[in-house]
Amino acid sequence: MIDPLKLGGFLTCGAVKMQWQSVKRLGATVVLVGDAYDETQAYAKQRSIDEGRVFVPPFDNTEVIAGQGTVGMEIVRQHPGPLHAVFVPVGGGGLIAGIAAYMKQVRPEVGNLGLLTNMFDILTQV
Repeated sequence: MIDPLKLGGFLTCGAVKMQWQSVKRLGATVVLVGDAYDETQAYAKQRSIDEGRVFVPPFDNTEVIAGQGTVGMEIVRQHPGPLHAVFVPVGGGGLIAGIAAYMKQVRPEVGNLGLLTNMFDILTQV
C-alpha cells in the first residue's frame, strides 16, 4: 500500500543540486526526469494518476499562489514603515504572483521587481 503522506518531488534533470538535495532532506522522494519543465510536469501528473495521489503544481495554481502571498504578509508585518519595492526571485512566477497580489491589496504604492537568473528565464519567454 502507498503511504498517502509520502511526498514525491519531481525536478528536471538539470535541476540545481542544492535544490533537489533540499527537497530530499525534507523527506520527499526525489525523481529527476526530463530536460524541460513541461516534460517533468507531464511525468509527475501521470504518476500521480497512476498511484492515486494528488498532484500539487509548484507555481501555476491559485492555491499555491495564495500561499505564496503569505510571504508578502510577512514582509509587511516585519517592515511596517515605508517600503519602496520588494525584490523577488522568479522561477515559475508563483512567488512573485502571490507577493504582488497581496502587496497590491494592502500596500499598492510598493513596487514588485522580479529577479531572473539565466537558468530560470521564464519572463523572457512570455
